[in-house]
Amino acid sequence: MYRPVHPQERIILALDNIESLVGLEQTVRELCNHIGLAKIGLEAFIEFGPEAIRTVRRIKLDVFLDLKLNDIPTTVGNASAKISKLDVKFFNVHASASRKAVAAAVKNKGASRVLGVTVLTSMDH
Repeated sequence: MYRPVHPQERIILALDNIESLVGLEQTVRELCNHIGLAKIGLEAFIEFGPEAIRTVRRIKLDVFLDLKLNDIPTTVGNASAKISKLDVKFFNVHASASRKAVAAAVKNKGASRVLGVTVLTSMDH
């Protein structure tokens, strides 16, 4: 069944270059009424870990965890199972990891949705 989407739901706030958890929280609080989702990328996740996700979720905003998993199927599946416990709406996997790796992510995704990354904008071939 078709459900109209409010334009705000289509706006994703990238939290990649935030310098502190306090700054991350302030940014999300200031913009949470104007966006549909917060994206936590590799840089922010390495800097702040799962606390970045918990900070956004405390503000009642959904999270897209943008780590672009790309490894052997067992590792992607195990990582997906751990991500599923973090209460994220989406996370992504490189489609080039292999069909089995993508299937392992889907099998272990829990309530999260898995997005497949096919081509990066930086690729030129």
